[in-house]
Amino acid sequence: MSKIYIEVPKTTNMTTVSIPCGENEDYLWQFTVIFEESEYLQNRIVTIMDNNYNKNYEPTIQSQIVKNGNDRKTEFQYHIDQTDLKADVIITVFFCKENKIVIVEW
Repeated sequence: MSKIYIEVPKTTNMTTVSIPCGENEDYLWQFTVIFEESEYLQNRIVTIMDNNYNKNYEPTIQSQIVKNGNDRKTEFQYHIDQTDLKADVIITVFFCKENKIVIVEW
């Protein structure tokens, strides 16, 4: 299983992660990670959008609330199963004091 770590500055609200996949790793699968921090609601929300467009050309979108009780982290799982592309992807997001960390395993 491969793994990458991405450190995202606190001032950045979005980042894109590309991972190689396919039999010869000749495709790049992209995930856009969006961070939202609401002081009013006292919540952090992470939204992940991938480039797996369905027949209506809508991307797959997942969102989760990150709380202090769950160690300020959340995890997303994707199972990619297309003709030439097969992969299981786990994306973990941590909120730290000065930055955010995105870990992608596939």
